[in-house]
Amino acid sequence: MNTTRLVIFDLGNVLIHVDPLQIASGLARSSELAGLQFHAQLLSSVQQWNIGLIEEYEEGKLSSEGFYERMRDQYRLRTTYDEFKAIWNAGFRENLPVTAMVLQLCNTTCVYGLSNTNPLHFEHLSSQYPVIAALHGCVLSYEIGHRKPKPKIYQAALERAGVRPEQALYVDDDQKFVAAAELLGMRAVRYRSPPELAAMLGL
Repeated sequence: MNTTRLVIFDLGNVLIHVDPLQIASGLARSSELAGLQFHAQLLSSVQQWNIGLIEEYEEGKLSSEGFYERMRDQYRLRTTYDEFKAIWNAGFRENLPVTAMVLQLCNTTCVYGLSNTNPLHFEHLSSQYPVIAALHGCVLSYEIGHRKPKPKIYQAALERAGVRPEQALYVDDDQKFVAAAELLGMRAVRYRSPPELAAMLGL
């Protein structure tokens, strides 16, 4: 850690646990489509959440209102915009052992968040979890216009922090995103458990 000037954490399933099935089940209950519970199970997979309409929203190509309207029409949802927001923002839970480490690390090191996310999710997370405000910066796919594993989202974090790739450590639960960071010359590790992360960070 002596040469590390920046530590970058993925948000979803590192700092904050995400349960896509809870979100999808809420959509299913609000839909006029028969048998949508099957779709809810499909939507619970990372691959399904990260394609098509969700991808457009996470890359900033849709407004939140536009995303709601597309989702409402696609899944025939019987919800107002505010009701949809409540469903869409369900399924989050703080990973307390990790956020405690992050808060400790923020006292001595520049710490950023980096995430494939969307405005509704990030606004909710920022309002619910103080660790987000404690970070020295956040690089978000909908602001950058690029999602992991595209290089530009990682490069944006390095540029904002003013560090070289070899001076940064990246932590993510998804190996393909870890590999993308390594290709840019960053040190990167896959998150598996709080004890393993604590040992790696020297905390």
